[in-house]
Amino acid sequence: MNHMYWRYFMWNFAGRQNDLAGNGEPHLGNWISGIPFIDNPRLGDQSALPDEFGKGNKGHNVFYMLPLILGILGALWQALARCANGSRGIEQFWVVAFLFIMTGIAIILYLNQPPGQPRERDYAFAGSFYAFAIWIGMGVPAIYHMAKAALSKSKAPACDDNAYEAACDTYGKTTAAKATAAVAVLIGIAVPLQMVSQTWDDHDRSGRYLARDLGMNYLNSLDKDAIIFTYGDNDTFPLWYAQEVEGERTDVRVINLSYLTTDWYANQMRHPYYDAKAVDMYAQPTDYGYEKLGWSFIHPSASSNRVDVKTGLDDFYSRVDANDQKPADSYDRMMMYYNYTIPVDRQAAAERYGTAAAPDSTDLYACYPTDLEFSMGRPGTGFSLSDLLSVDIVANSFKGGHKRPVYYATTVPTSNYAMFSRYMHPTGMALEVTPYDNSNIGINAEKGYRNIMERFRWGGMDKATSANDLYLDETIRRMVASTRGAILNIANGLADTGTQQAPQWADSLARKNGMPAVATHADMAAALLKFMEEKMPAAAAPYDATFGIDMASAYYRLYTMTGDKGLLDRAKEITDTELPRFGQFARYASTLSPYLLGHLTSLDNYNLYALSGLLGLKNRIALREAIQDKAADEDMAKYVDIIDNIDDDTFTFYISRWLYVMGYGKEEFQQIYSNASDEIAQMAELAAVVDALHEVTGIDPMEATGKMAKDLGVSVEEIQRVFSTRVH
Repeated sequence: MNHMYWRYFMWNFAGRQNDLAGNGEPHLGNWISGIPFIDNPRLGDQSALPDEFGKGNKGHNVFYMLPLILGILGALWQALARCANGSRGIEQFWVVAFLFIMTGIAIILYLNQPPGQPRERDYAFAGSFYAFAIWIGMGVPAIYHMAKAALSKSKAPACDDNAYEAACDTYGKTTAAKATAAVAVLIGIAVPLQMVSQTWDDHDRSGRYLARDLGMNYLNSLDKDAIIFTYGDNDTFPLWYAQEVEGERTDVRVINLSYLTTDWYANQMRHPYYDAKAVDMYAQPTDYGYEKLGWSFIHPSASSNRVDVKTGLDDFYSRVDANDQKPADSYDRMMMYYNYTIPVDRQAAAERYGTAAAPDSTDLYACYPTDLEFSMGRPGTGFSLSDLLSVDIVANSFKGGHKRPVYYATTVPTSNYAMFSRYMHPTGMALEVTPYDNSNIGINAEKGYRNIMERFRWGGMDKATSANDLYLDETIRRMVASTRGAILNIANGLADTGTQQAPQWADSLARKNGMPAVATHADMAAALLKFMEEKMPAAAAPYDATFGIDMASAYYRLYTMTGDKGLLDRAKEITDTELPRFGQFARYASTLSPYLLGHLTSLDNYNLYALSGLLGLKNRIALREAIQDKAADEDMAKYVDIIDNIDDDTFTFYISRWLYVMGYGKEEFQQIYSNASDEIAQMAELAAVVDALHEVTGIDPMEATGKMAKDLGVSVEEIQRVFSTRVH
């Protein structure tokens, strides 16, 4: 009741902390009043709340409980009033009360909804909130009658003389009526106006077309006649809208994996759809009909021999009797092979992807197509119809020369394509299943660059210069984060082959979009990052979690490859911009009681990791520049490689926390090195080396941390306490 109803109720009539989905965390999606002595004991110091969770969030609405009070007054007045004709208000009160209860509290009791829903469910109780709004309306006459009674007693003159009694009555009625009417009208206007002033910005969708355009971006990441597997609402419905209403990419077949668990949806895939051909499968409707293969298992004694996927699937389907009605876990639902190979036409693949067909080339960046090898699981484990048919469809896509490419949307959970993850290459908002191992190079990096630069749309976000220009709610912000992540992934893929020459069309696209000329893949990566910042500016939607570090690190990496000082300056700018954001979160966390601090989740720890990572990158850049200033000294020059070659995750999650937050020195690193596992000990050894570089360059490891803490008005010790409690 408290989390799944009263919280939503109070959003509407007391105030809302922000538009972020919450599950009990003190800084996410709670109700607030705007009155400190009511809010702070429950949620921590709201004045210390980071801007993006508080006043900087358009979903932050403060009503000071005025609508709630007005509604309570209206309900009481309706229940206690007696009409001139003798009827009682309580009779009308129960009509509204039953509407209020049955469309709100009764639904909660019936459904027993737990927290942890995919999204906030406040819309399910709109009827209950409408009913309470009736009482808010009745609060106006309630105030009128209350004020009239009070003013009549205080304003009426003494009427001792019977001769003036009639005049006194007239005075009392006229004066009180006017005064009370004025008070009621003012309140009746002021409260809704105050609510509108708070809620207009988070209900205004003008100029925002991101759902449509980002859906089109999925489709425009694909080659002709493609198949794309999607998973949820946000990566499926916008694509269907784009095809059905806008007529965009009707050659693409969108397959939702959640629906593919049903036989009726699998049957739909067997028919053409607009310009999209039917989907080929080895399975027949009689194999999976009547939910016979809703869930199947690998036999505990299944052979580990690797077989052709068609051989294995044919064997499995042959074990299913078309008229069999036995339970889904019966023996003939058992797969007898689980290690498979999808054969690849190497020559056709080489022609399609522009690579060598066999490993006899001397090209530094050459990679070669191979047969796909994967496993459906291990003996004793199970798989769904969706898992089975997705493998079936991929196998058919490679049959006959891979003429119909198959993709997974980047937002599909990795568990749904784990069997093919080794062969997935990004093309934008999609990952293509290819016959190329992705541990080598990004085979589709150039294609992804072209898709983004030439075919992507930005839904109005490219016209926004600040968060005030466009309202991006939490769902849209997640879609923005997914798009940014996909673009960064392509940029990193280009950076992996940074010295490779860029094609001429890449330079033309860069210039067409106002980017600097490109000559290499590293230049393409830099142009793509700048393009993304222009089309999806951080001013319109802050970077998600550690994405700011990832962006700054990408610019820093490109600087080390190209020597372009402008890229280093951009890395510094992003770091300096992002640092106060996450410093605010650490400051807020330091105000929380141990109880509330414990209610932060593991996802919230990424805000703290982001802080330590940004401090680490700031110091990393400072060290590198200091070393370069002394590059004439050969002993110093070799340290540049040490700084550059430390893995980003190691620097962000370990070295930065130890050196730049906790302030560890030689003794602490020696203790970690002596007592920790080999992996952690190796990281401690690297941290000690970085600490030694600070001594050599004269840069205090805690200088940037101390300055940030001072600027935010929090002590370094308080930040360290939060890290000691939350980050391990």
